[in-house]
Amino acid sequence: MCFAARLCDADQFAITSGVVIPVDRPMLEDVLTNPLACRHGDPQRVGDDPQFATAIYRTALDSGILDDVVFD
Repeated sequence: MCFAARLCDADQFAITSGVVIPVDRPMLEDVLTNPLACRHGDPQRVGDDPQFATAIYRTALDSGILDDVVFD
């Protein structure tokens, strides 16, 4: 399992923003086959597309992987 989050480079440091989502392989495969999430051929452009982040979050909700995550 890995985690997905938005990473922002600000000058000489990087920060995360938004919600950190646990991601497993089947979930990631679902996201990568979603035509709205992967509209670009360049991986850098895919990662920068807000639709990609939205697809990860929606897939996580649908898969139930967030059922055991507590948001404080």
